[in-house]
Amino acid sequence: MICVRHSLRVFSLGSRALLASLLLLISGAFAPAISQQIRQPFNCIVRTAKAVPPPHPAAPPPTLVTNNVAAATRGRTLTPKPLCPAGKVPVPRENVRRNVPQAAELRESVPQNTPQAPGARESAPRITPQAGAIGNVSVKGNPLLRSQPSGGQLQLIQPQLQPTGGQLPLVQPKTGAARTHVLRFQDAYSRRVNTPPRALNPPALNAPALNAPPRVPSAPPAPPQCLGKIYNGTCYYYGSAGLARISDGGGMTFSVNHPTYINRGGSGHTLNEISIQGGANRGNIVELGWTISTDQNRDADPHIFVFHWINWNPTCYNACGWVQVSNTYYPGQNIAALKGHEVYIGYVFHRGNWWAWFNGQWLGYFPGTLWRNKFTKSNVIQWFGEVATHNGVPPQSQMGEGILPIQAQISSAAHMFTLCDVSAKAWVCSIRNQQKLAAPDAPSFYDIRQAGYGDTRYGGPGK
Repeated sequence: MICVRHSLRVFSLGSRALLASLLLLISGAFAPAISQQIRQPFNCIVRTAKAVPPPHPAAPPPTLVTNNVAAATRGRTLTPKPLCPAGKVPVPRENVRRNVPQAAELRESVPQNTPQAPGARESAPRITPQAGAIGNVSVKGNPLLRSQPSGGQLQLIQPQLQPTGGQLPLVQPKTGAARTHVLRFQDAYSRRVNTPPRALNPPALNAPALNAPPRVPSAPPAPPQCLGKIYNGTCYYYGSAGLARISDGGGMTFSVNHPTYINRGGSGHTLNEISIQGGANRGNIVELGWTISTDQNRDADPHIFVFHWINWNPTCYNACGWVQVSNTYYPGQNIAALKGHEVYIGYVFHRGNWWAWFNGQWLGYFPGTLWRNKFTKSNVIQWFGEVATHNGVPPQSQMGEGILPIQAQISSAAHMFTLCDVSAKAWVCSIRNQQKLAAPDAPSFYDIRQAGYGDTRYGGPGK
């Protein structure tokens, strides 16, 4: 197909029309919400980032790869004012209280008198192992993980922070331990027909043996505790789209929603994200999105989050090597003021680091040294809603807007669109409309449907 680079101008934050809209919104009904957002607890620390952002406007523009099609355009958006003065970046106080390692606590292994060329790869930082360093590890899933209901627990190796000769601590999995828990892309994204299981002939209809003792009715089976996927003792449900393609990253535009999260015990969440995955088993991963979790965030509002995996071993939310760059947006930030808005997000690999963008700004990056500089390309991109719960059946927590994307109400469901993969050389994020949709495990609770070219709607009420 011929690449037609007619970028959607709505993503250019420098346009006068958009600036006027921003000023109108800020001065209007959203001003109180923004003020409330700015007052949330955070510390301004000195920016420690050594790497230089890509020499382009923040984010490769989403670009159609074919003509004669229509693509959805981003709706209203707004940007709050910077939270910190120039040269400083915001960090959640909660992470400081929990002693979670932040960018300001990283110590470069390069001697202080060694000059570093602009844009050079981030050197491997040191972290002093400390109690609670992964204390904010809540549950985290992925649509490619296989359900492991063995005893309600997935025998996945727990992340551990261990010193490795001055390098950032890496998790060393046992050979093949995680591989058996991972689905092939084609298996996870083969649209299957959901049919009820065939009923077995009841014993009473079978011919009884001569002189057989009377049958004692068995106790009814216990109600199911999960109709989704089980691992680490948590039940996961997804509304997911995926693309298997080698690229330099990926992006999407998503709606910021405010689903109801219900917790009857244990850790959980409801979220929406993009997941950039690479490596031989697609287990090196960077993630970005919003999440709602009263047990993790201490409120019922959406918060920005970042996360990463090393060889299918989870690390922690919003830290564990993350380097903050933006002084406006940051992981852990309450973005309730953006409810109802649509935001362009994603990752691109640039000069040794995985750079995240959020709403027209470079949010920060994960240094490539976290993966010993072996995670430089993505071979799978996933866009999905996720509910993690211990509530049993029904799961009760909403996903997205809490609305199933059925035809009669599809335009009201949560939105993921401009699903695209990045070419860093061409500096575009190509909307190909080649994404696959995974069949939901419980379609009466949550689902995802195609809504247009590179455009999906997802979500559900969870009951």
